[in-house]
Order: sequence, then structure tokens, then C-alpha cells
Amino acid sequence: MVAPTLVQFRPCYAVQCYFGFTGVTYQVDTIHYPFASSGGELPYFKHGNKVVPKYDMMGFLNKEFTNLDDSLSDEQRAQSVAFNSLVEHDLTLALEWSRFGLDEDYSVTRQLYQRTLPFPLNLIWPWLERKSVLFRLNHHHRVNSVSEAQRIASKSYAALSSQLGEHQWLMHQSSPSSIDCVVVGHLMEVLVDCTSLGTIVVNKYPNLLSYCERVRKELKWSEIAAPAHSNVPIWGEEELEEKIHEEILDESSKTFVGVTIGIVTMYLLYTRLQ
Repeated sequence: MVAPTLVQFRPCYAVQCYFGFTGVTYQVDTIHYPFASSGGELPYFKHGNKVVPKYDMMGFLNKEFTNLDDSLSDEQRAQSVAFNSLVEHDLTLALEWSRFGLDEDYSVTRQLYQRTLPFPLNLIWPWLERKSVLFRLNHHHRVNSVSEAQRIASKSYAALSSQLGEHQWLMHQSSPSSIDCVVVGHLMEVLVDCTSLGTIVVNKYPNLLSYCERVRKELKWSEIAAPAHSNVPIWGEEELEEKIHEEILDESSKTFVGVTIGIVTMYLLYTRLQ
């Protein structure tokens, strides 16, 4: 039987967490483009001739392999759905803003793109993606400031922290369920990337930090880096827009120089071959 394959750009910790808990053998195909591929929006999951989109991956895994939610009561299943929505919607929006709206976090995102994408796309794509993400968050989700993203994240983390309490797992069972995979996956993202959301977790919700660290050690994942910026600045919309505009102009000039050098180099190589 062919092992299932997780296709990702950034590490998809939630799915890898599921495989770690269940012991199911799997493969990872890490591609070097952050945008949608032939299989759909990243990450996605392949098993045989089936391609499973990211919003359905956990449900598919529970159905096709080991069902981590098998022992949950109806009430616990309802709670799990609610917390899953909290992570997949509210915390995902807050994380997107953190990655693209805050300079400290955006620098990490930009470096990731510049390391993995080919030239000159690695110069163009980061600020194009930044403009696109911030426009979508502002106009479609009303997430238009760092303070709003932090408010959403803090409210969500408070709910998760209260639910977890002093228990080992979110549903207070003796073993993990799929919502533990989803929550730990998110926590790993914000802590490994040293985002401002990771700083909120470290400073205000120690039980969530300990919970994530315990799972990380159990699954033998690499160390979580401590968030580098504990004092996150709160900018107004006009100031943030000015900062973004300045960075776009800076990146545009770098892109122009890079493309020009590329064209001149190709021309020189061509003339030497004649």
C-alpha cells in the first residue's frame, strides 16, 4: 500500500501531529512555491488517486486511518468543532496579519520566500503577497491593524487556555483527539516562526506553551525558538500604510535592479555564444 503524502510549503504541523499520534507511515513533499499548485491550495494531502484539500484533511485522516475522535461524546464533538473553527478562522486571520502586517514578522516571511523561490520571483513575490493579504484582511474580514489581530488572538487563546486548564488534552481525555492536532499545529507555527502571536502565548498563556512543548518532545520535533520580540508595537492604520508603502518601494527598486542585471547577464551570455 502506498504511503499517504502531505504536500506543503510551510510545515503543516497539524497533519504531522496526527501521524505522530497514530503511528501511520507517511511521506512529505515540500515544494518551493507558496501559491496554489495543480493539487489545489497548499497544504493538501494525496492518498492513491485522491487529493484532499486542506480544510478536509483531518476529517479524511480520521475516516481512512485511525479515528482520534472515536471515544468523544456528542458534547465533546460539538466542542471540538467549535474550537476547530476558532483556530481555522479567527487564529488563521490573526496569524496572516502577523506574518504580513507586522514588520518583524514580515521579515521572517520575506526571508522564507527569498530562500525558496527562484530569482527574480523571490524579490517580487513577497511584497505582492503582502499587498494582496493585507487588502483581503482589511476589506473582507475587517482585520486592519496589529491591535485588532492581537485582540482576536488573545481572545482565542484565552478560550483555548481555559478549556485546557491543567488537563493533558483539550477534550480532557486520556489520549489526544483531532482538535489537539489542530491546536498544537497552530501553536507550533506561531512559536517556531517567532511571531508576535507566539509572544502572546509565551507571556500570557503558559499552559498552552507547556502543552505544545510536551507534544513537541513526545513527537521528537526540533526545538521551539523563543520569540525574539516580546514588546510588539501597536501602529495606527496610517503609520502602517506608510511603512508598507516604503517597503514596497524599497523592494520594487531591488526588483528592478535584479531584473536588469538578469537581462544584461543573459544578453552577454548570448553574444558570447554567437
